[in-house]
Amino acid sequence: MDAAVDALVSASGKVASGLSEFRRTAGVFSSRSEDLLRKYEKRWVAAFAGKVQADAATLKGLLAKVDRLGLPRGAVMVRFIERETQKLILDADRTVR
Repeated sequence: MDAAVDALVSASGKVASGLSEFRRTAGVFSSRSEDLLRKYEKRWVAAFAGKVQADAATLKGLLAKVDRLGLPRGAVMVRFIERETQKLILDADRTVR
C-alpha cells in the first residue's frame, strides 16, 4: 500500500511541475505580445521552457528547427505572430454534421 501512495504522490508532483512549466511557457505569448510583434511579426514562433526557442517563416521550417533542437513537439507551443487576430464567426442557426 505504501508503494501505491508513494507513486500517487510522485505523480501529483510531476503533474504540478508540468502545469507550472505550461503556465510559464504560455506566458511567453500572453505577457510579451508587443515584444513578440516587434521581433517576430509574420513569423512562426516556438516557445518551450518559458522562452522563445525558434522562429521561421513557415510552419514546416519551424518544426524542422524544433526537431533539430531536440525539443519535444508535444510540449512546444507554436504560434503565428501577427498584429491582426483572426476572427471566427459562427452561425448559431446552422447545424454542423
